[in-house]
Amino acid sequence: MSEQKTENVKNLQLRAKLPAAFRYGSVGLLVLTVLVVLLGFYRSSKNPEFRMQGFPTSLSKDVVASISGYERREMNGDVTKYYIKADKAVSFADNHQELENVYLQVFDDSGSASDQISAQKAVYVPADNKNFTAYFSGAVSIATRDSLNVKTEQLTYNKETEIATAEEAIQFERKNVKGKSFGATVNVKAKKLELLHDVEIETFDSPEMASSGASSGKLNAGNAVYDQTSEKIELHNSVKASLLSKNKTSGQPQTADVSSGRATAYLESGTGENRTFKKIELFDDVKIDTRQADGKPTKITSRYALYEKDADRFELKNGLHIITVEEENPTDIRADNGVYEQSVGKIQLDGGAEITQGGNYVRGDSIFAELFQNKKLKHSRVLGNALVRQTAADKTTEVTGAEVNAVFNEQQKMQTADVTRSGSVVVTPTKPGEYTKMTMTAQNAINVLFKTDGLLNKILTDGRTTVKLDVPDNSEAASNKILTADSVKTLFNDSGQDLKTAEAIGNAELVVAPLRASNKNYKTTITAPRFDCEFFPTGNNAKNCVASTKTKTVRVPMQPAADRGTQTITADKLNASFSPQTKDVERLDA
Repeated sequence: MSEQKTENVKNLQLRAKLPAAFRYGSVGLLVLTVLVVLLGFYRSSKNPEFRMQGFPTSLSKDVVASISGYERREMNGDVTKYYIKADKAVSFADNHQELENVYLQVFDDSGSASDQISAQKAVYVPADNKNFTAYFSGAVSIATRDSLNVKTEQLTYNKETEIATAEEAIQFERKNVKGKSFGATVNVKAKKLELLHDVEIETFDSPEMASSGASSGKLNAGNAVYDQTSEKIELHNSVKASLLSKNKTSGQPQTADVSSGRATAYLESGTGENRTFKKIELFDDVKIDTRQADGKPTKITSRYALYEKDADRFELKNGLHIITVEEENPTDIRADNGVYEQSVGKIQLDGGAEITQGGNYVRGDSIFAELFQNKKLKHSRVLGNALVRQTAADKTTEVTGAEVNAVFNEQQKMQTADVTRSGSVVVTPTKPGEYTKMTMTAQNAINVLFKTDGLLNKILTDGRTTVKLDVPDNSEAASNKILTADSVKTLFNDSGQDLKTAEAIGNAELVVAPLRASNKNYKTTITAPRFDCEFFPTGNNAKNCVASTKTKTVRVPMQPAADRGTQTITADKLNASFSPQTKDVERLDA
C-alpha cells in the first residue's frame, strides 16, 4: 500500500514539472531558430547573390569545366585588352563563367593604363569582338585609371561601353574628394561618375583633416554628375552645400551654407593632387547663409548666384536680397543684379538698387557701396536717379541727383552727402506746423555735411542755387521765401534742425511771397550781389537778411488799389527784418 502511494506522488510531481519543461523546451527551440537564422545570414553574407535588374535569367546550368586558380589574359596583338583571375572559375555550356574572389583588369588602347574591379563573386558573359558583360557581387571595388575608387555590393560592367552600373549604395573617393549615393553609373571612358540618389560629396584639405572628418566643403543633392576631365560636379534636386574658408581681412574661419534647385560646383588642383572647391554656380531659388566664426549670419537670396570661394565673392542675378547680420537695425540690400565681395566689404548693385539701414535709405539705378567689418554701411556711390535719405525723429533729409556720394560712421549716422552735377536737398519737418520745410537745388554740386551724431551741420552749393522755405500756413500773413544765387552756404544750429545762417553770393535774389492775398500784404523781391541771412533760433524762419551792394527792392501789392501801387527802393545796402509771428517782411532799412 505504501509503495502505491509513493508511485502516485512521483506521478503527480512529474505532472507538475511538465509545464516548466515545455517552457524550457520552447525557449531552447527559439534560441535554436535564431541561431539558424543568424547562420543563414552569415552564410549569405559569405555567398552574396546577384540582385541587379539586368542580370540574365536564361543562363545555362550545364557545367563543362571547373578550374581553381583561374587566370586569363586577352590580347590584341602585343597589347593586353584585359586580364582576369579568380580563386575558382566554373565554365558552362553557353560559355558564361561563374567566378569566386575575382579580379578584373581592363586596359586602355595602348595597353598601359588600366581600370580594376574586384569582388567576391562574378558572372562573366562573353560577347562579340572580345567584349563581355560582367556581373559582380559582394565587396565590389572599382579603381579607375583616373584615380577614382568606388565601393558597392552589386555592379554590372560592360566592356564595350566601359560603363559600370551600381543599383545600390555606393561610396567613392578620388584623392581628397569623397562621397556616397544610392546607385551610380561609372563611365570609365568619358571619366564621368553619375550619382543617382541621395548624393553626398566632401573635400578635405589634408589627410589629417580627412581622418578627423573635418571637411572644407560638403555638397548634398538628389542626384549629381562628377565630370573628372573638367573637374566639374553638376547637382540637381534640392541642392545644399556648406563651404569653409578664411576671411581675407580678419583671418577668421568663414562658412557659407547654400541651397538651390540645381548647381554646378567647380574643383581646382590644390596642394599636390588634391582638389578643392573653387566656386559654385547656383540656379533657382538660391538661399545663402554666410558667417564668420560663430557670428550672426548674412542672409542672401536670389534666382542665380556664383560664389567664388577663395575670393569670397558672390555674383547675384535676377532679384537679389541681402540682409547683413540680423539684428535690430540690419543692413537690407536689394537690386536686380549685383556683386558682393564679402571679405573686403564691397557691394555693386544694378537695377532698382536700394539699401536700408535703420533711418538711412539709399536708392538709385546703380550703387557702389563699402561696408564696415560689422557689415554696416560705410560709403555709398549712387548713380542714376540717386536718392540718399536720413530719417530722424524730428525731420527727414533727402539728397537727390544724378550722382550722390554718402559717407556713414560706425554708429550708422550719415556724415556727408555730396551731389555731383545738378541735384537737390529737402529737409522736411516731421510736424509741419512747427517749422519750415526747406528745399535747395543747385546746378553744379551740393555738399551736405553732418555732425558726428548725424545732425545737419552745413550745406554748400556750387552753380545757380535756389533755396525755398515753405512756412506753415497758419496765419494770414504767412510768407514763403525763395533765395537764389550763384552759390549758397547754409549753417545749422546745434540741434541740426533749424537754419542758423545763410550766405548767398553772386546775382542774389530774395523773394518773399505771402501765402494769402490781402489788401495789406506785398510780394517783395530784393536783388543784390550778395545776401547774408540770419534765422530765428527755432522754426527755420529768416530773422533778417542783409543785401549788399547796389540793392534793389520791388514790392508789389497782393491786391492792388488806387492808393496801393508798386514800391521800388534802391540802396547800397538793405536790411530786411521779418516778423517772428507772420514770417513776412516787417521792416526794411535802406
